[in-house]
Amino acid sequence: MAKTAQIRFLAPQAPPGLTAVRAAGIANAFPRHAHESCVLGVMTAGGRCIRLSGRQAVVPPGGVFVLSPGQAHACSPCGAETMSYLALGIPPALLAGPSGRQPVFAGPVLDDAELSGLLHGFFHAVEGTGDVLAALRAVLSRLLRHRLPDADPAQDPARTCRLAAVREHLTRHQGRQVRLAELAQLADLSPFHLQRLFLRRYGQTPNEYLLRCRIRTARALIDRGLPLSEAALGAGFFDQSHFTRAFTRLVGVPPGSYRRSAVTPPTAGAREG
Repeated sequence: MAKTAQIRFLAPQAPPGLTAVRAAGIANAFPRHAHESCVLGVMTAGGRCIRLSGRQAVVPPGGVFVLSPGQAHACSPCGAETMSYLALGIPPALLAGPSGRQPVFAGPVLDDAELSGLLHGFFHAVEGTGDVLAALRAVLSRLLRHRLPDADPAQDPARTCRLAAVREHLTRHQGRQVRLAELAQLADLSPFHLQRLFLRRYGQTPNEYLLRCRIRTARALIDRGLPLSEAALGAGFFDQSHFTRAFTRLVGVPPGSYRRSAVTPPTAGAREG
């Protein structure tokens, strides 16, 4: 990883669940994963290779990318370059239509110079004294032009509930080892069938999801000021080197770098004034 790599997790504070990331000089690849939120970003330097099921897309410097909630993908810098980008994690509820259906977008690469400019404007508002809510509304309004209507087939409600119960169980018990057989019994499915359905639904295996839960918890504990060793233990990691490797692979920077680069912008009142 390049020594200049930096990821800053900003705190827009409006609305709840929205995340904003400014990343620079990122050289490492991110393994297959999926996000519960819609991820919208713009490359500020370098290119980004996004690998989806059966295909690869290249986001050029200055290009906009979008990933629908639950869309499994892996990504990395293109070639020997590092990549820098701005990215938003947008809760599906902010984009859902009257039916509540999660949004699906054309992409992952969007040819939309106006949306690129609006994304830059949003980050200027978050990091300065601009109107964050107005900037966000403009971004969402433009993004919705790329929404694919009725792109998702209807899900089997019973199967969806069982898979959601498995995911909730993993989240609640992330501090211990959770075996696949335990999850299969909970879902009343064979381990193989559960693994396949969970991967199809959430873009990652139960074990991969559990690891990401632990990393999210570790980030929250670091944000609260806990020492790295305590954050690791609190998130369910009993091997510090394993924690450091997993954190670096999934977040993009080591835990110590994350703690040093985390930024909390000015108060919401100042930004929205």
